[in-house]
Formats: sequence, structure tokens, C-alpha cells
Amino acid sequence: MRRITARVDYLALYPSVVSGQDADGRLHLVPEDIRLSSCRGVPIRLGIPGVTVRVATGARVLLGFEAGDPARPVATLWESGSVTELVVNGATTGAARVGDSVARSAAMTTWMDAVSAALSLGASPSTIGAVSTASGVVKIP
Repeated sequence: MRRITARVDYLALYPSVVSGQDADGRLHLVPEDIRLSSCRGVPIRLGIPGVTVRVATGARVLLGFEAGDPARPVATLWESGSVTELVVNGATTGAARVGDSVARSAAMTTWMDAVSAALSLGASPSTIGAVSTASGVVKIP
């Protein structure tokens, strides 16, 4: 009974489970501590400017409150493997990884087919190689 009626320390961090995520990136959380209610629209504080993430449903995060204010919940510090998408500075294109195959463009296809036909080589390949080097700045799975 003492645990249930104990005062909530709004300067502490509370393990919580992600039950959903809004299109704007805010989370829906279910705290493990029974003294806290579920909350919706909780912003994520990554500590890295310009980065946004999609978090897997069921992921565990820590729920805190800015300046100890219960009206200002924030989510931070989740377990590894729970991020399903990471976007840097609003980027809209994907990144290639070392070893990913490189597909040929329409122009390259036309050229390769013409060369293959002229040399009687048969069908030209659908890929033209693999990514062999990458930026050391961003690492992706």
C-alpha cells in the first residue's frame, strides 16, 4: 500500500514501454510504475540536433519530466535495437551500405544492352557492382 500511495518523484526517470508513435515522432508510453498514468504525445529528447527516429512498438524507454514538471514529459534513452528509422537533418533519401548492390539506370541499361548485343555477349547483368566504400560518419544496420 505504501508503494501505491508514495509520492512520484518527477525528477526521476521511469522505465516505460512504447505503445505507439505519432506521425510527428511523439510517443505513446505506458510507464512500468503503477503510480504513473499512460501518456500520449511525449517528445523524444535525443541529445543530437537534427536527428529524428522511429521507435518500435514495445521498445523500452525512460520517461522523465523537464524541470520536474509533470506537464512536460519527455522520452529518452531506449534499449538498443528499438530504433527502426533514423533521419538526419530531414533527409528524404536512403543511404547505401558497403556491399549493397548498385542497380543500373535506364541510360546505363540501354548502353549495356547495345554493347552486349554488338559483342554477342547475351543478356547484360541487372546490377553493375557493389558499394565498396562508405562514409565513416553515419553507420546503419
